[in-house]
Amino acid sequence: MTSKKVKGTDLTLYYLKLENGLNLYLVPNNTTKNVFATFTVRFGSSNSSINNINYPLGIAHFLEHKLFEQKNGIDPFMYFAKTGSKANAFTTKNQTTYLVSTSKNVNKNIKFLLDYVQDPYFTKENVEKEMGIIAEEIKRNLDIPLIRVNEVAMRNTFVNHPYRYPVIGNLESIKDINEKKLYDCYNNFYKPSNMALIVTGGIDVSKIKNAIVNNQKIKNSNYLFTNCSKVCIEPLTVLNSYEEVLMPNVTIPKVKVNYKISIKDFENISFVDLYNYIYIYFKIKIGYTSTFYENLKRNNLISEPIFPVIEHVDDFLIVGLLSETKEYNKIIELLDKELVNKKIAVVDFNRNKKVLISNEILMTESIYSINYSMIDDFIEYGEVIINKISKIRALSFDKMSYIINNLNIENKSICVVKGDNLDL
Repeated sequence: MTSKKVKGTDLTLYYLKLENGLNLYLVPNNTTKNVFATFTVRFGSSNSSINNINYPLGIAHFLEHKLFEQKNGIDPFMYFAKTGSKANAFTTKNQTTYLVSTSKNVNKNIKFLLDYVQDPYFTKENVEKEMGIIAEEIKRNLDIPLIRVNEVAMRNTFVNHPYRYPVIGNLESIKDINEKKLYDCYNNFYKPSNMALIVTGGIDVSKIKNAIVNNQKIKNSNYLFTNCSKVCIEPLTVLNSYEEVLMPNVTIPKVKVNYKISIKDFENISFVDLYNYIYIYFKIKIGYTSTFYENLKRNNLISEPIFPVIEHVDDFLIVGLLSETKEYNKIIELLDKELVNKKIAVVDFNRNKKVLISNEILMTESIYSINYSMIDDFIEYGEVIINKISKIRALSFDKMSYIINNLNIENKSICVVKGDNLDL
């Protein structure tokens, strides 16, 4: 097991690659008795093909649901509740994560987390039962404006990439899921070398390492994961630049703008730096301390600030801006004018650098935030980055100027969800 200091913090990261390929990350924190463990696989809804096999949309989310059903009849939620622990799971476009938060019987709870995720049990009967549950969830999502505006905007942002589809799939796609496809999908993706167990909080590193090593000795001897996903040819252009969706009972319209930015335009800049530069640029231009936001608020065009959310999808960064406003046409017009004007001040750049550094330091004080950040690193890079603060400190205004002067924000998709009875 290796140990490295997380630069700029008091934390130490311990890492071990187990014999079966599982990636184990431990970050002890002696200021708390609470422990947060996450078990993550690099497999989400956009990973719809491997080894020339195309899986139905929504199978990653379906698989997450079904792993909570055990052959021995033990309900993981009930098991953890009896130990005073909390369990959950979630699926995104590029990951599936199972988690438990506990303060007692830590080793026992983590071993159970590993056991139930690594022991799938699918039958025709339990799959058909789950299909009805997920179908109802899909129908509910169609009636939630914030979900609709995000899903429609993403669907229109991409032309070919499976990232354009909802995590949950659709009513037609889940009908094509059966127990055989679930086992096949599980065996292809849920290999230890494609997974990470991350434990943060009040832990004894030696004891928990030994417990996990012993637990994994007899599991998954065929552990090597080879990513043979189908290559997707995705253009820089968007599928549809604007779409309005009418829904009942929407009093204030929701607007989502997705900017599709090519990473290939900046091949001389590291991805970590490029992400930070673009994030800082959008924060300076439209964030809650910007003149742009103050003017919108003063003119009653908006009540809440707009926060940029950046997603990395192969050769692209998608910068998403979400707002609620009756004056959505005006907001879209003003956004375009603000972002085309690429002038920024050095003082604003330096201030936002300091905010990023402060956020990174604050994050390390939470066993939950640091764990989620490590998951993001594992999904993005296949490892945990320990020098994020140093990288932020090294960001320069000259490189920032180079990037924003070459930043193409013309490729964008806009979705507006508004009431079907509004005369706007």
